[in-house]
Amino acid sequence: MRKFSVNYSDEEYQFLQENAKYHTIKELVKMMQGLFKKEIPNKKLAQYCIKMGIKYKYEKPKRSHSNNPTPIGTIVTKTDGNMLKIKTGNHKWEYLQRKIYEKEHNVKLKDDEYVIFLDQDKKNLDIDNLKLVTRQESAMLSKGLVSDIPELTETSIQAVRLINKLKDKKNRVN
Repeated sequence: MRKFSVNYSDEEYQFLQENAKYHTIKELVKMMQGLFKKEIPNKKLAQYCIKMGIKYKYEKPKRSHSNNPTPIGTIVTKTDGNMLKIKTGNHKWEYLQRKIYEKEHNVKLKDDEYVIFLDQDKKNLDIDNLKLVTRQESAMLSKGLVSDIPELTETSIQAVRLINKLKDKKNRVN
């Protein structure tokens, strides 16, 4: 009748054949404990059913963090310890400086627009310390053109913008 036995009697095997498709492994373990007075780990019973070709009702594991979701509006420090993020929706986090800039200037920033810190202190969220730059400008500034002195960083931003305008003008002429 069976190809091999894994410490289950014919009666237990027959029970699993008849009931497994209607019950999860957890339910089957409880039922077998009551009927056969046998302690069976969930994993062992699942392995046995798979080996014997007995199909059981699959129970999708529950996500552990769904019981205690982080509330919207929560502010956390990014893992590197420098940047602050705010939860804005289910599974959605944004950089806090972006949200502050958008609210203060009543705008919606595009994906290629960054808000940088003029004094390089990523926890100084004072609106006067936040400056909007493009992705291209940010890349150019990252090559040593920023300073912890806000006026120098501001000057670098203006220089980068001037360089870009000159490049655009040169490209239009050619």
